[in-house]
Amino acid sequence: QLLDADVEIVGRTSYCPGVKADKSNVVGSVIDVNIEKIVSLKPDVVFAMELTGKDVVTTLKRFGLNVILYKTPVNFEEICTQFEDMGRIIGKAELAKTITASERVKVKEMKAKIIGKPVKMFFEIGANPLFGVVEGTFMDDYITMAGGVNIMKGMKGGSISREFVIQQNPSVILISDMGMVGREEAAQW
Repeated sequence: QLLDADVEIVGRTSYCPGVKADKSNVVGSVIDVNIEKIVSLKPDVVFAMELTGKDVVTTLKRFGLNVILYKTPVNFEEICTQFEDMGRIIGKAELAKTITASERVKVKEMKAKIIGKPVKMFFEIGANPLFGVVEGTFMDDYITMAGGVNIMKGMKGGSISREFVIQQNPSVILISDMGMVGREEAAQW
């Protein structure tokens, strides 16, 4: 959408913006994809993330599809770099660079406004089981950029208990709505 290429997109995950009301172009989630549907859409390029799985990527390539695999970004800058790469691939390099330059300025301005001591934050990205953002992810980078300290700092895995979160007593709880019912989770907290 941001790259003015929405009409060229033949398939998306269920999490992507712009999914048609009838969801006719949904090819699955990031992790669980319908290979047959992707192949039938005959895309010029398939953008995939590490979460998609090597077996899916290998199978799509065996069908002759041009698959571009991106690693999961660990910070805001990697998101910008990947976005610019996507723009280059679809012939919208200058627009992608303009967008990322604008977003970098916004982040710089936001960071300049942060004063005071860091705020303890919990960023929930899964409800059943409860799953929080760990270090080394772009979402953790967002917490830091917003002047926060991630209560999951130092943890190897993201699966935790509600009791753990309560013990950490975060001042802010962020809830991702990726495939879960965010309002219900907010009410639960």
